[in-house]
Amino acid sequence: QAKLQKEREDALRKFAVENVAQQKGQRDGQVKELQACIDAAENRKKKNQQSLKETGVKLDENKNMSQTLDLEIKGFNLEEKLMTLKSDMDTAKKLHDQGEDDIATAIAETGQTEGNVC
Repeated sequence: QAKLQKEREDALRKFAVENVAQQKGQRDGQVKELQACIDAAENRKKKNQQSLKETGVKLDENKNMSQTLDLEIKGFNLEEKLMTLKSDMDTAKKLHDQGEDDIATAIAETGQTEGNVC
């Protein structure tokens, strides 16, 4: 009977050892699968971070281009206003010169130097 008991315990130990080994193999396989999933997720994360960085750079470039265009437009508008002012000043000078010529002509024709020439 002791021999049977010993064989039974040995069989149970052997079964337990095989069962533990099988479970360990299954867990190892699951760990490998999970590690592969984690690695894939890390790769996607790195790609997404790089993509975000590139998008940020493009946004900065677009912002700089927009600011440059705004400055160019403002510069053009200022140039245009300056040209208008120069033209207005030229016209005012011509009118002033014409007015002085008219006064000089009136004085010469009438001989008046004081009073209302008109």
